[in-house]
Amino acid sequence: MGSLRTLSKRGSLKKAFDYIESLRFGAEMGIASGFGTVTSIMEENKFVLQLTGSSSQSLWIGDAIYSRIACLSSVKIDVQYAHPHDHALTAYLWILYKTNKELSRRAASVILTSDNLFWSRILARHIIYGTALLIGA
Repeated sequence: MGSLRTLSKRGSLKKAFDYIESLRFGAEMGIASGFGTVTSIMEENKFVLQLTGSSSQSLWIGDAIYSRIACLSSVKIDVQYAHPHDHALTAYLWILYKTNKELSRRAASVILTSDNLFWSRILARHIIYGTALLIGA
């Protein structure tokens, strides 16, 4: 219940979103060479853990995460480069996947409409089509 109280204030939720969407988090996730590393990074990150705990206890937090996915997925990007929000989208989708299967399927569908995604597309395909997550490395 502590994580729900922590994130129930809008400022705390914004702080978690700001961190997950930051260059620092992107750099942490950028070292991943396999989905196992990606999940390890997410499962050790305090903001991802707070959002996961809070989302499992409160529908409005899951809805807020879904809204971030919809917003970040719709950002116009230069298709010559990787999507700048791939790491944040991966974390947000992972949180929903762990806490709300129905909402994660809806979010995965949104992600699959975006270009130049890597980790989030792998997770989205797993959620929708049941493709394997290659956990190694």
